[in-house]
Amino acid sequence: MGDAKVWAVIAYVRLSDEDREKPEDEKSRSVDNQIKYLEMYIETMKARGERISGHAVIYDDGKTGTDTNRTGFQEVMELLREKKFNCLLVSDLSRGFRNISDQTYYLEEYFPLHDIRFISTTLQYVDSYLLPGSALNLGVKIQGITNEQFAYDTSVKIRSKFDLKRKLGEFIGAFAPYGYDKKQDNSDVLVVDPEAAGIVKDIFNWYADGLMSLSAIVKKLNTFGIPNPTKYKNQKGLNLMNPAGNDGLWSASSVRRILTNEVYLGRMVQGREEVINYKVHKSRKVPREDWFVVEGTHEPYL
Repeated sequence: MGDAKVWAVIAYVRLSDEDREKPEDEKSRSVDNQIKYLEMYIETMKARGERISGHAVIYDDGKTGTDTNRTGFQEVMELLREKKFNCLLVSDLSRGFRNISDQTYYLEEYFPLHDIRFISTTLQYVDSYLLPGSALNLGVKIQGITNEQFAYDTSVKIRSKFDLKRKLGEFIGAFAPYGYDKKQDNSDVLVVDPEAAGIVKDIFNWYADGLMSLSAIVKKLNTFGIPNPTKYKNQKGLNLMNPAGNDGLWSASSVRRILTNEVYLGRMVQGREEVINYKVHKSRKVPREDWFVVEGTHEPYL
């Protein structure tokens, strides 16, 4: 081809929400296969005479495609804005977008306006440089709508699955509440964590006696060097996100959360909040009467 244009390529990979349901080895293969495929495509570009100055691989792990506010995708956009790269390569449209409005904005407005080449190798094939009109193809629009519908269907299935588990009193959280562990052979069931059990019981006893205020309990826990729930879970290797500034100390709010959490009554209470919809990934509070409350699902502390 002998094209004078020089391309710095970002190969973007996304492990989708549905991929997260697969076993670890299959998830790893999904990422590896996408990367290998895109790197082979870059070699094909070189073989046909295109000048490639270099490439980078950026991926999002288990992030929904209906929202472009993903860590990896935002990193991609920052590099493109800084003009460090000028070509974005994906294996198919759904890896970049499962939202037709986002797809339309980037393919038809943002990328052309900023002279960014976009390539989708399949479903649908798009190359905004070699085939300038390909992003406007009716098939691309239809594929975008199909991808969004798939995201909606998946969202409905996942919500239905989780609602059923909630109705049955099965725990669906990522991490067990402080003082409990997930049962080894059934992560839907909570079992008492012997190491933290004494702390939980002490907190309830101290407060129930009426001799200690929240601040006094906090002071006692910190004086004895007891790590707060976040620090404790990280020490157990659960890789819980540790907010900036969390020094492992207890606070009145962390003690209050334990004292007011119905889980310690042997009661499973879930569904206090819900995601607005499959496109708006923000939560809203749910009225108490619509919560999922199941008695006697695990051993109580009280």
